[in-house]
Amino acid sequence: MREREREREREGDGGSGAGPSLAFAFALAFALVAGCTSPSPPSPTTVPPPRDGGGFGTCHTSAAQTLAVDFRADATKDARGHSAGLHRLTATTFLYVWAAYEDTLRQDSVARVDAVEVYREPDPAAPLEVCTRVDLATPTQVDGERRTYDVAVLYNATSGLPGGPVRFLVDWAAGCSCDALPEGNATALFEP
Repeated sequence: MREREREREREGDGGSGAGPSLAFAFALAFALVAGCTSPSPPSPTTVPPPRDGGGFGTCHTSAAQTLAVDFRADATKDARGHSAGLHRLTATTFLYVWAAYEDTLRQDSVARVDAVEVYREPDPAAPLEVCTRVDLATPTQVDGERRTYDVAVLYNATSGLPGGPVRFLVDWAAGCSCDALPEGNATALFEP
């Protein structure tokens, strides 16, 4: 009779003394080994600072009159398919693209956008002068992860612009751990 009870106990746990705990141990060991084979995070690395762009541009003469034109300026990571530079999207919307990166280690971003100032020169044939400045964060010590993204600023004259050609100037300064801060400008003349 005792032999039958022992036989039933063995049949109930599959005939082995280990039962479900052995299966659990194998599953746990497999999960730990699988976790150890996942790719390690990228290593921190250094990227070169941006090149100097030759300094700030000249916006207007001292004879120019300041105009009250409302502009909204927003940093964006969408260059809308445009390359680096200034682009006119509509009669009142402009896009400044610092960079359109594909598979880069860089981690640049817009740190600050200054107010947009608008000027009219005394010469009626002169274009409307639109001027602003963008400060960029351009770290040289980065996390080593590759990214695809854009660094841009979208400008919108919310109440419209006076007619005629528009000369748009964006001065930029790139903040990084460099000896001298790279700075430059993007300038474009847009006909009506």
